[in-house]
Amino acid sequence: MRRLGGYLYALPERSPVLLGNLLVLLVAPLGILLSTFWATGPHPHGSGIGGKFLNMDGSIYQNIALTGYRSQLVGSAQDHNIAFFPLYPLITHSLSLLLGNSGPWVFILPGLVFGLCSNDLFYRLAEQILPEASAAWATLFFALWPACCFIFMGYATGLANLCALLSLTHYISGRKLRAAVWCGVGTAAAPAMVFFAAGLCGDAGYEWLSDKRPLVRVPRLILFGLLSVSGLIGFMIYQLIKFHNPIAFIIMQQAWAQQPENFSQHLMNFFNINWYFVVFVFVQHAVNGIQHRNFLVTADGRNSIDIAFQYMLGWLVFWASLAAIAIAAHRFPQKPLVWTGACIWLGYLWFNVTGVGYFFNALRLVYPVVVVFLLLGSWSIKHRIFRYALLGLSMVLAVLEMSLVLAGYDVL
Repeated sequence: MRRLGGYLYALPERSPVLLGNLLVLLVAPLGILLSTFWATGPHPHGSGIGGKFLNMDGSIYQNIALTGYRSQLVGSAQDHNIAFFPLYPLITHSLSLLLGNSGPWVFILPGLVFGLCSNDLFYRLAEQILPEASAAWATLFFALWPACCFIFMGYATGLANLCALLSLTHYISGRKLRAAVWCGVGTAAAPAMVFFAAGLCGDAGYEWLSDKRPLVRVPRLILFGLLSVSGLIGFMIYQLIKFHNPIAFIIMQQAWAQQPENFSQHLMNFFNINWYFVVFVFVQHAVNGIQHRNFLVTADGRNSIDIAFQYMLGWLVFWASLAAIAIAAHRFPQKPLVWTGACIWLGYLWFNVTGVGYFFNALRLVYPVVVVFLLLGSWSIKHRIFRYALLGLSMVLAVLEMSLVLAGYDVL
């Protein structure tokens, strides 16, 4: 019995990928169980378990895979689906044709597989940077990040993480062109990868400026830059041919959230300190709604409480990730980690926080900022209580997010 206990105690450091994937796979059934305790939210789902998982953006990816792209600002989300990047729908479309099946699991399982594989890739990357035990715990924190719930929902989250980690692993190992290729593949999967590409290009540009013969390396630097965004370039060419507008995907973002009226208004939001604390207005609105407006009675009222919670969680993640990037700049010699993390953070700041959607989707969109998890792994070795408490909190939040999705609420 003592041997079994000792084995279980050492398991996180001996088999972090296996343990992490097992815990991730527990998120779904635990989320299903917890969802039965929530009153139904305002967003209906499809039939069966697969239909409940495949909703929100996942259902739009499915629609793209089955019917192709459309570009209209009117109508349902499917009428402006050009805002979604094409790689994941291409993969699921091919799988659907291969299997002769268009059921929901065909559009869910690839994302789940990509997500689980990305945990293994993260561990390989972490081993290059951290001591073995720290790398193991960093992997567990990465695997159990609350946004892991999205890999069950037909999203491109796992695919984007996979491309980011492949790119970073090759780049840090000195295989720059391979890194650029994988980064380019990722830019066809998710917008965050475009900012990730900017980070790699920034690091490559810094190296080029410090080179004694910079002119000789100009063609290689240009090739690196083009390859790193090749997926996005291909997507823009497709839009130019089909919709006669290479940036139709940006215009279609207006269908989800109101853009600032002009660039100057956007810039004012960026520099307005008060703007970053409007999140507490949402929280106050939710509290007042519970006390005086019967928010707990109606589906929309409960969803307002949920949205306030999601914004608050996103706000905390946003500032915590900034702190992690700043600390990593001094702690890790691998500067691409800092460059890519900083560019993703800045892209999220400009296009979401001060742009189209405030603090929504922070958990998911900052997932490729791997320095957050590397730092957590580094700190966890010295603080045993901290690592177990934080891992438990991550698991609880992942299950909570999963349950809210299944119950019909917004998870941002």
